[in-house]
Amino acid sequence: MTNQDYIIITLCLLVLGVTLLLRGKSILWRKKFFHDDNSSTEGAETLPRLSIVMAVQDQGRVLEQHLPRLLSQDYPDEYEVIVVDESSSDDTEDVLKRLKATYPHLYTTFIPASSHYLSRRKLALTIGVKAAKNDWILFIDADCYPQNEQWLRSLAQYCRKEVSLILGYAHLQHTNSFLVYENYMQQNYDLCCASSRFPYGYSGHLLMIHKDEFIRDNGFLKNLKFLRGEYG
Repeated sequence: MTNQDYIIITLCLLVLGVTLLLRGKSILWRKKFFHDDNSSTEGAETLPRLSIVMAVQDQGRVLEQHLPRLLSQDYPDEYEVIVVDESSSDDTEDVLKRLKATYPHLYTTFIPASSHYLSRRKLALTIGVKAAKNDWILFIDADCYPQNEQWLRSLAQYCRKEVSLILGYAHLQHTNSFLVYENYMQQNYDLCCASSRFPYGYSGHLLMIHKDEFIRDNGFLKNLKFLRGEYG
């Protein structure tokens, strides 16, 4: 066996060890924060009003496919979906007009093409938060969709007085298995850091925050110099 073979085997064992470690911490994290207790049951009976905010650009086809799933949630209380268009050049505007005719709780706005912000995405999300009329804000990307009609209800039961930020896992569907694995590893690492009280970033594309917290911390003001990093 050559030195190269030893290196390959060592790297494989290292990757396997890290995967098992994150998998174990992920299970502990889920048990710690997502166990079924009486408080969760009680919270489910008094779910908060939610505002789902997303920023889009040239994603008309994706919106037509996925947005109805967000708009058709089985949710006992009032919720709204706010879509901020970053001056799309495709049929995004027409798609949103058609959906608004069917779903009255869908609201849309846009930022003009002349806006000279380093991160138009952060500007769009900030506009969506300020337009929201509810206390809890859910950020989600246009290419994400819920698995079923109970998704929003199951997520909202963790909105409590002592909680100001909620992170969720977004599974990546892709033909490239390495990208799927990388997404899984990165999100589990982010969630483990957050559960250990050392959050540094988030790449899951599904984040809930209390509107008062967002306004009090000046939203994305601290990282406006970065092009991306909305959830950093």
